[in-house]
Amino acid sequence: MKKVRIRKNTSLVVFLIDLSWSMAVTQRLAATKRAISTILSKAYQFRDDICLIAFQKDSTRVIIPPTHSIHLAESAMQGIPVGGKTPLSAGLSLAYEILQRERTVYGKENIRFILLSDCEGNVTMSDRDPQEEAAEKARLIAAGGYRSIIINSDKMSFGQGYANHLAKQLNASCYLISELNEGHLIKAVRDELIL
Repeated sequence: MKKVRIRKNTSLVVFLIDLSWSMAVTQRLAATKRAISTILSKAYQFRDDICLIAFQKDSTRVIIPPTHSIHLAESAMQGIPVGGKTPLSAGLSLAYEILQRERTVYGKENIRFILLSDCEGNVTMSDRDPQEEAAEKARLIAAGGYRSIIINSDKMSFGQGYANHLAKQLNASCYLISELNEGHLIKAVRDELIL
């Protein structure tokens, strides 16, 4: 008999965060920063990675490319600007591109997708209705078979409709968290995505 060391497959957690003024963005960003640092700390021994994409105004961009470096992640999140409109469909489109690209590295089963937004998109990539366009992008992600959740930190419960509708297209669970904090976010991620 001999000991065989089995290494856990590296996972990738892709965060897509709404930095528009449509909701309590400062609170959401602070909670996300803490959560990312915490998840990275706990995942470090397995070399699991994290990626952060942000959307606001008329643009979307990768803030943190896939990394397991806590220092790099925290540095990249310093001074992220907030405000403007909500290009939700553009954010989902970029997330889909990254998910598809990274599945060759991590494997589809090891990638998790987390959207933090009230899902009230008001900027489109075409002349279509913002909600229809976002739903189409969400269906692309769902078709890829990625495990996903939506965390809706809109304080008003009636705003839940947009997020719930998108969650159905994404084949994801949707959480309405009135006071988003690190504990809530970590619990939601662990419960749904089995980190």
